Amino acid sequence: MRTKWIPGLLALCLGCGGTTAEQPTQTAADHTDMPVQTTAETVNAEDGISDAASQAETGIASPETGDTAPQPQQPQGDMPAPADTAQGASTPSDAQEAPTGDAAETASSPQDTSAPQAEASGEAKPESLQEEPLTPAVVSPEAVHALHTAADWFVPEASKKWYKQTTRHANRKFLAEYFDLIGYQAPKNTYALIAPLSVRGGKLSMQYYSYRGTAFEFSMTKDGEEKYWPASTVKLAAAVMALLKLSEYGTGSQATVSFTDLEGHYENTVEKLCREAIIPSNNTAYNRLMEIAGFDEINDHYLRDVFHFPKMVLQRRYVRHHPEDSLRDSPEIQFTDGTKSGTIPERHSSGKMRPECPRESNCTTLAELAEVIFRVVLHEELPKSRQLALAQPEIDMLRDALHKAPSCIGDGVTAAMGPNMIVYNKGGKVIGDDRLEVAVVSTPNKKERYLVALSMPYYEGVEKETNRLAMHLIDAMRHR
Repeated sequence: MRTKWIPGLLALCLGCGGTTAEQPTQTAADHTDMPVQTTAETVNAEDGISDAASQAETGIASPETGDTAPQPQQPQGDMPAPADTAQGASTPSDAQEAPTGDAAETASSPQDTSAPQAEASGEAKPESLQEEPLTPAVVSPEAVHALHTAADWFVPEASKKWYKQTTRHANRKFLAEYFDLIGYQAPKNTYALIAPLSVRGGKLSMQYYSYRGTAFEFSMTKDGEEKYWPASTVKLAAAVMALLKLSEYGTGSQATVSFTDLEGHYENTVEKLCREAIIPSNNTAYNRLMEIAGFDEINDHYLRDVFHFPKMVLQRRYVRHHPEDSLRDSPEIQFTDGTKSGTIPERHSSGKMRPECPRESNCTTLAELAEVIFRVVLHEELPKSRQLALAQPEIDMLRDALHKAPSCIGDGVTAAMGPNMIVYNKGGKVIGDDRLEVAVVSTPNKKERYLVALSMPYYEGVEKETNRLAMHLIDAMRHR
């Protein structure tokens, strides 16, 4: 497990952040990707858990939360009706990485002036973090064609076969060779994939490129140590699974749910929870979506029988007031939707342990994280056997939230493809640990589209490097 640095007031983690205007004020418990134990003032470096003083968190943020992202000009073209345009320049500046007021960092452990800086983590900053402009590399076509450029185009077919298909068709050599060719050195412990998408023969087809084998590496080692922490990228899956659960009761995101959990009482729509979990990356909203879906249903049914994910495990609560707090218990949930009403009964986990993902962690692969957003954003173009069993308004709502979520790679996408690109994304970060992004990027007319996922160690200025990596990933595809 790589060494972690935890600066005093930046010892908590956030969803992939935007500017101050993009990020509504949240409590610390609402914004950290890792769980917050609010009964002590210590830091557990092994688990990445920051313990803060007890807080009076009794619900999620006000109705405005998650709906204040700026709304740029509407794009032209036939992409599925986003509410606003691409986030090409939405990457936050370094000065905006630590929100003020009630933002997460302000409630972390008391400042430790002796806390090591990023360099002490053992992860050297890459040379490309110098103040270089985001400029695509100039390479000769002959040099690129001499690399391992071959990758199969394939049609994403039955849901049950998707992981084997993707694994079998993936090119694991080209990206590393291309980076060597242009002189780009990805930071140590970088994980990345990119998949060009195209309609061929009337069917959506894709090529799959993994940076070495990292797209399929499990985020946890065999010894139970973290390779990388998926952070807020899993919140989209939580929203989808909550909606799938509600669909079993004949309702969905417009339903008003009423229940009391460890964060207090909630009575509002499920759409509000979905949007808050995706856009400002609200942790309480994520927890409640997980509770709606149910712990055993998530891990034994939805991930295995619906998504057919062989690796992903979701079990970590992102707000903990006591060490024993978990997601294993779901309260009774009352719902009303127009004239329809009903009850989702109280549920308790069987207690089944998952040794491949210990310490109640969240574990996955980049390929699986990318598959979730792929099935949402490309829903209408997928074969019926791979579509999520959600009504079109639910897909549209999730897609709109993904479009409004702040992006960690928007500048890189713009540098590689030009302005006015459309970006659907879910990001996440753990300060002192990892920075992640999962996205579908597209020209407005859909003639050029990519599925992108990446993770790299978090250090000061990492957003510059996530943008640079995204630019090189896309540029590599354009140079093939």
